[in-house]
This record gives sequence, C-alpha cells and structure tokens, in this order.
Amino acid sequence: MAEKTIKNIEGFVLRSSPYKESDAMVSVLSSDGLFSFLGRGVQKNTSKNFASCQLFSKAKFSLAEQKNGGFALSESEVISLPDGKGDLTRLAIFSFLSEISVKLVSEEEASALYPWLDQTIENIKERGKEISSALIYFCHLLSVIGYGLEVNECVVCGKKTNIVGVSFNEGGFVCGDCASPSSKMSARDLKILRFCFKCGLEDALRVNFEAKESLSLLKKLIHYVEDFTGVKLRSLELL
Repeated sequence: MAEKTIKNIEGFVLRSSPYKESDAMVSVLSSDGLFSFLGRGVQKNTSKNFASCQLFSKAKFSLAEQKNGGFALSESEVISLPDGKGDLTRLAIFSFLSEISVKLVSEEEASALYPWLDQTIENIKERGKEISSALIYFCHLLSVIGYGLEVNECVVCGKKTNIVGVSFNEGGFVCGDCASPSSKMSARDLKILRFCFKCGLEDALRVNFEAKESLSLLKKLIHYVEDFTGVKLRSLELL
C-alpha cells in the first residue's frame, strides 16, 4: 500500500467552516500559498487540533493528500493564538482581515501576502494600532490583486505636483487640473494613502494613524473594491 503524501505548511487560519458533525473545512494562508483541508473532529474542544484551527491561530500543519486530490489534517502544532478575546475592535478586525483575504485573494497571489499578514497580526497586539494596521494590509492586498492605486503622480495627466484627490474610477491620485469636486481629499488623507501603498514591512511597524481617519479611508477603499469587483464585504458593518 502506497504511503500517503504529506504536505507540511505553516500559516494563519483564515476560515474554519463547520462540515458534517464535528469536522470543519479549514483555510490557511501560508508562505506557500492558500490551502484548504478537512479537519476531522476539530470543532470539539477536546480535539488535539482544536486550538490550531481557530481563526487566526498560527500553526504548523501536516496535511495528508486524499484520494479525491484534497487534503486532510494529519497533525498540527500551535505557534501562537490570536489575542482578541472580549475585545470587540480586534474581533471586528480579525473578521475583516479574514473576509478580504478569503474573498479577494487567489491561490497564486496568497504567498505574496503572507509576510504582510504575519506583520499585521503582530502589530495589532498593540492596542490602538488595530485599524491603521488593517488599512496598511488592505492597501498591500489591493496592490497584490491588481487594484492598487497610483500614488506617485496624477493618474490622468502624469503630473507629480498639485495632487488634490483620488479618482477611484481612474485608479489613483489626481491633480488640481484633473480632479472633480467629489474626488478631492485632504492633504493628510492623501499622505496616509501614499504611505500605506508605498511602505515596506519595517515602515509599517513605526506608524499609527488615528482610528477615525484610518476607518474613513478603509470605508472609501472598501466601496471602491465592491464597485469594481462586485464582491460585498459584510465586515464593513462590524468596523
């Protein structure tokens, strides 16, 4: 009898959906991409794999290939658990990060986002940084999936000066000559957006925008994505 093929991955649980009785279908974002597998019995709190299959648990997973081509969880080892119990803000952010990662990111794009998700989960452990960290992650997610905004110059005429707003229809910054009244934004909002789309991982560690301004920009970007992709993000209501 041939031995089962074992796939070893390390990543974050993005979704755990009940399947049959105490089983669940689990989706994990890892540095190797996005993986879904059957976790037998993982809904029972007595299961040795219960903790590792909770939303945003970071763990090592050993997956056995099934006859149908899918994977089933063989064993797991928890690396870290999400710090959000009883904290409504963090629970809302976890829901948002999960939804955008599952609904908008393809298997081929997932590996590019793993370092950013890893850093984001670490950042939001610090109280007060939850929403600004989610905003930075969302901006980089948009860039990875091809919906990133042009933030270096006017997307219409190419001018690099007198930038006064964002045209979501055109996909980026616009100057005073090309902007419509509805596209204009404050200099502060434009500076935040430019940083969020351009920053590196180390830069993301050192900033913390106000929750109110971060949430306002998140809402604008969510509506932009919904209009262009047709994907509705329910976690907007929680935010």
